Amino acid sequence: MSIQGNRFKRNSIKENRPKRGAAQASGTAKKQKSRDAKINIYKFSEIQRKILKIVGLFLLISSITFAIAFVSYLFTWQNDQSYISSANGGWNTLFKTAKELSEDGQPMVLENKLGKLGALLANQFIYEWFGVASFIFIFILFILGYKLLYLRSLLPLGKSLIYAVTGILFTSLTLGFIQDFIQDTPRILEGKFGFWVNVMLNAQVGKVGVGALIIFLALSFLILIFNYDFKVSLWSSAPKSPKQASEKDSSEEQEEQNGENSTKDAELANQMREETKEKTKISQNIPSSASSAVKEESSSEDPLPLTINQRYE
Repeated sequence: MSIQGNRFKRNSIKENRPKRGAAQASGTAKKQKSRDAKINIYKFSEIQRKILKIVGLFLLISSITFAIAFVSYLFTWQNDQSYISSANGGWNTLFKTAKELSEDGQPMVLENKLGKLGALLANQFIYEWFGVASFIFIFILFILGYKLLYLRSLLPLGKSLIYAVTGILFTSLTLGFIQDFIQDTPRILEGKFGFWVNVMLNAQVGKVGVGALIIFLALSFLILIFNYDFKVSLWSSAPKSPKQASEKDSSEEQEEQNGENSTKDAELANQMREETKEKTKISQNIPSSASSAVKEESSSEDPLPLTINQRYE
């Protein structure tokens, strides 16, 4: 009876155990619920969605207009300088009419493809702020607009913004450092930010110190993003001990032996393949007459079937 009781208990335990398929299904259901809960956090009402789409569309169009204005400014900044300079009013001339501009002695026609607004925007970003590095702002506006309009991200948004901002600052600083060695180039490459930061650093550490700082920042940037390893063997030219030399020689000998063995194995394998191919060719080339003769001989050798009387005799 005790054995039966134990068996009954064991069977009950086995029956109560959950199956693997059911456990996996329950686990996947829980994960799906948690994902749905996360998605519900980012759901918006219809009005909020419309507002986000409008803002995203505005940022996308702004990125295109900024690109046109910036590229046009690189070719027309000298001709439009009298209008966009702060000495002649700057942003205050944006809403002035043509008569007021002519009375002030300013040009009535601008060469920038986006007119007054494009010339003033490009001058503010390129000349007054960060120079040519301001083109990275176009990238920022584009990924933000795409994210808000389609609710999808082309790139990781947080990392992209961090890389873009650091790229703007580093590019402006580097171009300002290079600009000191070039005399006949305009100051639109680094902007006022890069120019004044280099002036301040040159007064503190000199040009050599500024160059070393730029190299340090560039290498640090590579380590943070790509986890770059600087593998430099400082002891490669040092004399080796006899133990190291003997170990190196033994390792080279082993490698040579392994290479010879591998070549021998390959040769043997090729020979075996050739032999098998020859055998198959010989077996396929046997004439059909020989096979028929063999069949006739085998049939002649077979005894005739006995009758019933012969069997019993």
